[in-house]
This record gives sequence, C-alpha cells and structure tokens, in this order.
Amino acid sequence: MRRMLILLASVLTLAAGGVAWLNADAAPPGTRVPTGFQHAYAMHDCAPWDGPAVAIYLTERPWSVELPRPHYRIAVWRGSLRDGQVLRLDQREGNNPTGAASYCDGRGCRPLDARVVVRQFRRDRHVEGEFFWKLGDGTGREVVLPFRAEWRKHTPLCG
Repeated sequence: MRRMLILLASVLTLAAGGVAWLNADAAPPGTRVPTGFQHAYAMHDCAPWDGPAVAIYLTERPWSVELPRPHYRIAVWRGSLRDGQVLRLDQREGNNPTGAASYCDGRGCRPLDARVVVRQFRRDRHVEGEFFWKLGDGTGREVVLPFRAEWRKHTPLCG
C-alpha cells in the first residue's frame, strides 16, 4: 500500500510538472501573468510637456548601471503623489493625461491599459502600492503587481 501511494504521488508530481512545462510558453507574452518582478525603483521624471513626473520601474533583477529588461514602467505625470491615490494611466484629468504604463523587453516596449494605487508616498524615499493592468487576451482579466519602490537619485532636466 505504501509503495502504491509513493508511486501515485510520483506520477502526479511528474504529470503536474509536465503540464507546467508544456504550458510555460503556450500564451503570448501579453497574456501571461508575470512573476519575479520583485525589484522596484522610483525616480523624478518629466511629463511629455516637460512638467514634473514620477517614474516607477518594476524589474526582475536589481538595477545597478543599466535598467534591466524586461521591466514595467509606470509614468505618473504629476510632481507629487498622495497616499490612497488611484490613477488610471490612460485617462485625462482636466487638460493633462495622468500617465502611461508599458512593458519593455528585448523586442521593445508595449503600452498597457493600466492603473496604479498609491498606498504610501514618501518623496525621495519610497512609493508603495499596486500596479494593475488588463491582460491582452480579450477576457478583460486584470493582473496586479504589488510594489515598494525605493527612490533612485535622478535629477531630470524638464522644461
């Protein structure tokens, strides 16, 4: 009986591993739920009209010299954020859009239909929150990546 249970457990483990291995690349990149983006960085940036902005990068590897790819870029075209703020990154507030989000890999960058929830903003220290975007599979499903972005020293020349 014990041998039968061990054999059954082994077969199930191999079957589950085989299914995961077979499905690892079955979906196009825009439809897969990301894993491994545990590094996050925030910095001052410039909005397209040269106004102040905040950029947040979510990466798989630590950022030492060059920004690693793949990465997610969240651009909030405001000079300051506030705790509890929710921003659609493709929506206009007054005359100014609120920001943009993209996924960048070795083939380039693709825009995302996204929003960001700011849980805690401490200028020049960190930004904490959640990044939501819709999968590109036509289902309307939304993915969330929580982050705590440490501030990187960067002084952009806006204007």
